[in-house]
This record gives sequence, C-alpha cells and structure tokens, in this order.
Amino acid sequence: MAKRLWFKRDKWVATTLMVGAGFAIMTALVYGQIDAPVMWMYRLPRVLMAFGAGAVLAGAGVVFQATLSNELASPYTLGVSSAASLGAVIMIVMGLPNYQVMGAITAAILSTLVLMQIASRWRMFEPGQLVLLGTAQNTALISIVLFLQFQLDRADVLQWMHWVVGSIQNISWVSTVIFAVLALLLAALFVVKGRTFAWMSM
Repeated sequence: MAKRLWFKRDKWVATTLMVGAGFAIMTALVYGQIDAPVMWMYRLPRVLMAFGAGAVLAGAGVVFQATLSNELASPYTLGVSSAASLGAVIMIVMGLPNYQVMGAITAAILSTLVLMQIASRWRMFEPGQLVLLGTAQNTALISIVLFLQFQLDRADVLQWMHWVVGSIQNISWVSTVIFAVLALLLAALFVVKGRTFAWMSM
C-alpha cells in the first residue's frame, strides 16, 4: 500500500511539473518573451532529448536492478558504462573521433558477452556472483581507460571528456526523432521481456 501511495504521489508530481512547464512556455511565447523560431528549432529538441535520455537511463537502471535483484544496480555495476568509455577512447587513439558512438556501443556489447561467457563457464549466475564479476570487470576497464587517457594530448582528452559527460548542444529535430524511435523500441522490448527479467532475478 505504501508503494502504491508513493507511486501515485510521484506520478502527480511529474504530471504537475510537465503541465506547469508547458504553461510557462506557452505564456512566454504568447507575450513575446521567447523568440518562437529559436524555441521550436533549437530549444525544444534539446529539452526533449534531455528528457528522453533521462528516461532511457532510468529504464536501463530498472532492467539491471530487476535482473540482479539489487536496488543499487546500474550499468556501471557490470562494467557496461566503463566499456563504452573504453570504446570511445580507443576510437580517439586510433584517430577516428567521428566513430566514438560506434566504438562505445561495440565495446559495451563485447564486455557484456565476455561477462556472460565467464559466468556461463564458471556457472556464476547468482545475482551476487554477477555483481562481483561485473565489479572486477568494471575496475579492469577503468584502469585501461585511465592508461589510454594519459597517452592522449590535451585536445583529445577534452574531446573524450565532452563525449563521456554528454552534451545537447548540437541536437536537432532529426537526431531527436531518431532517438525517440529507438527509445520507443527499447521501451517495447522492456515491456515484452518484463517477465523474463523477473524470472532471471529469482
């Protein structure tokens, strides 16, 4: 009962904030406090992308928490985020900064496959065992990232940090729509595979 009350309260708070933000934006547009073209072409895509990125990160956290039966689990727990950072650094070291996203996704997938292979070989599928394996892999990947970081010059380090921290500076409607489609596909997958995650956590 307490959880339901918390859920209802949080839902109403989120709804109130979104309605209030929309009312404030429309009021500013009507009374001329915001340039409409700037708002629709530049500001709104960035706001939507920021909300979407936060929602996807929250969904990823929910999947890890449900799978590992750990309320503190996150993509960092199994080294997925560290592997993505490593992939981005490798692309910069190789002189391919435009392929950082591809390198990050590839490294994250490979690290997950390696972790699952190790867990399968040693039959370590208990949530606690997976967390220990992930922590060890995360530490190893972070050490490699730090080593490669010291091999880069200042400009490359700043570029890598800008990519890791994230930015919505160059967001457009095209990238926002593409991200929204991918996010909806992931959300549908989470809904369809929800029972599978619950079964894995048992």
